[in-house]
Parts: sequence; C-alpha cells; structure tokens
Amino acid sequence: MNIKKISAVILGALILFGVSYMVFVAGGETIKNNYTFVGKSKHWEASYKVNAKEKFYERNGRGQYDSEYEDQFKLIFKGTDKEMAEIEKFHYKYQSPAGSSDSTMTFEEPRTNKVFSSGAFHQGSAIPRENHIIEVLVRWDGNEETFELKVQK
Repeated sequence: MNIKKISAVILGALILFGVSYMVFVAGGETIKNNYTFVGKSKHWEASYKVNAKEKFYERNGRGQYDSEYEDQFKLIFKGTDKEMAEIEKFHYKYQSPAGSSDSTMTFEEPRTNKVFSSGAFHQGSAIPRENHIIEVLVRWDGNEETFELKVQK
C-alpha cells in the first residue's frame, strides 16, 4: 500500500468520525427513555424493556431527528415443569403501535425451561412510547391467551 492510499483511508476515517461526532455528540438535545412494560394472564407473564435514545439537532438550517433503541421481551410460563414438558407447539406475538415481533417453535423433546425471550437493536425506526399498550398473544397446543403489557410505574 502506498502513502497516498494510507492517507486517503485515514482522511476518510477522520471525516466519518467528525460527522458522527457532530450528529450524536455536539449540539442538539438527546432524550433517553428507559421503561418496562409488564402484564400477565392465567398461564403466562411477560415483560418488555425499552432503552431508547432520541437526538434532535439542526443541520444546514433544518431540524433533524435520529432514534435508536434496544428492546428485550421476556415471556414466562407460570405452570409446572411437567406442564411445560408437555407443550409441543408454541407461538407468541407481541405488538405495539411502533411495531411487532413473533416466534413459532415446535418441541420434539420435552422442554423444562419456562422462559422465552427475544430482543433487538433498532435504529431509525419508531420507538415504543411509555403510554403505549403492548398486546401479547400466546398459542400452545390448542390453547390461546391474550393480555396487555403496560408501563410499570
């Protein structure tokens, strides 16, 4: 690699760092939101944690907005280990005004772990809000329960 290529890579990295710094650190207002939604039904209980960051700033005389959040959904079976081991087909879905997620599983071996979880990092998408209600649907072996998650206060 010659010196010109190395210089170009270094210059590009510095420009990228500078732009990132201006967008996420310098100026503007950053709002952090961290809350947990909770709820339960006869056989299930769930929590949905949201850690969000929003950035409002100005670029070239125009208002700008960036968002990112990490979420963690946890669903727990309230029955016995024996009841859990009998489940063969399982599906859950949770939905908010900001988005949804679901999972379907088939167990060929008895399962004793009663906890199901999922999570993701989202950037540039709608953030679940503290006043939202998260709808949860759980189906297993011909059974179905729905319930709501609300922010724990």
